[in-house]
Amino acid sequence: MFGPPENYPNMQITTFVDGTQPPMWLSYGDNDTAVKNVNLEKLEQRTKQRGGCVRSRIYPGVDHIDLVAALSW
Repeated sequence: MFGPPENYPNMQITTFVDGTQPPMWLSYGDNDTAVKNVNLEKLEQRTKQRGGCVRSRIYPGVDHIDLVAALSW
């Protein structure tokens, strides 16, 4: 579906972080089973390494749907 393994880095947002992105706010619910916290950690780390501005917050008792719902109409 995603092609050969050598294309896998092209599916990771961290591949494209160069530090020129607008400031980022990353949020994660500690009950999330759809996305792993390591994704937030990698994105935060890469952004800081490249000189970008990023803040993150982990919300206790919140899952993926809760965060999406909180940001929707």
